[in-house]
Amino acid sequence: MIVLLLLAGLVWFLVSRSGPEQTAMEQAATTTQEQGAAAPGDESAAGTGTDSQAAGATGTDTTAAVTPPPPPRIKGTHVVVRGDTLWFISEKEYANPLNWPTIFLENQDQIANPDLIYPDQEFRIPTEAQYRFPSYPEGYQRTR
Repeated sequence: MIVLLLLAGLVWFLVSRSGPEQTAMEQAATTTQEQGAAAPGDESAAGTGTDSQAAGATGTDTTAAVTPPPPPRIKGTHVVVRGDTLWFISEKEYANPLNWPTIFLENQDQIANPDLIYPDQEFRIPTEAQYRFPSYPEGYQRTR
């Protein structure tokens, strides 16, 4: 008798643990059915049962997950002050000064020479820093 009570308690415990997962699946199924059903008296949305069956048969899922938009490519801007270098800006933004080419390549429309940046220039700072050395144009000479 005690064994039966323990066994019944164990079965109840296992069933109650899997209950929320089943409930979530049942709710999703109910939501799908409610979306497919027309409101009583709404003739414009009323469809035949074969339409909803055909949609289900073709494999189209009306509750497909929407993919989130990609993360922003630019995390912010930096206004150059006197004494700034791409090296120091990269160290401040990415905690790694070797990523300065990332800022240079993003702002090539403003930076002709990475050794020469000027106060009040506003640089776009990309979200992802990638260490990649830029290919300089023909005839480029460092100014040091």
